[in-house]
Amino acid sequence: NRRNLYAMLGIDEARVCIMDVEGADGIHVVSESDLGSSVKAECLITSTPDSYLFVAPADCHPITVYDPEKNVAALVHAGWRSTGLRVTEKAIQYMIATLHSNPDDLFVGVGPAVKMASYGFEIDMCTQLREDDWQPYLYRLDNQQDMIHIDILGYNKAQIAGCGVPSYQVYVSD
Repeated sequence: NRRNLYAMLGIDEARVCIMDVEGADGIHVVSESDLGSSVKAECLITSTPDSYLFVAPADCHPITVYDPEKNVAALVHAGWRSTGLRVTEKAIQYMIATLHSNPDDLFVGVGPAVKMASYGFEIDMCTQLREDDWQPYLYRLDNQQDMIHIDILGYNKAQIAGCGVPSYQVYVSD
């Protein structure tokens, strides 16, 4: 299916770097030698001309960050682990500190993912979510008191805003 998508979009497969999600906060800066292969990371960043980044996010948010002034792009796999590890924030901070992006120039696209009402965990399984940072994004639904539901979208939007990206340059897809 991926090859069909590339063909439909006129993308040369040899110019694509595929993210192999490993469940860590690894950020990988894509170089020419990474194209045509997969890389273990939760985020790919590139300024390599004519390159493409790909992730199969399953039920997680794919988040793209683009700086048209510096011609730099990032692709983040925003699942609950990488969200808790603040990978979206780390990617934007890397773009600002290392690649000299200005937050006012960044455009962020958040792709669709599982909704909070459907993203519940049994309370006993949520040890990772007991950290203070998660508390504003944890909910109990009236009909499911034994479950904790998490707002991954809200937590990532807060990370994006905390980096200084204007809210009107953040686009969220349903």
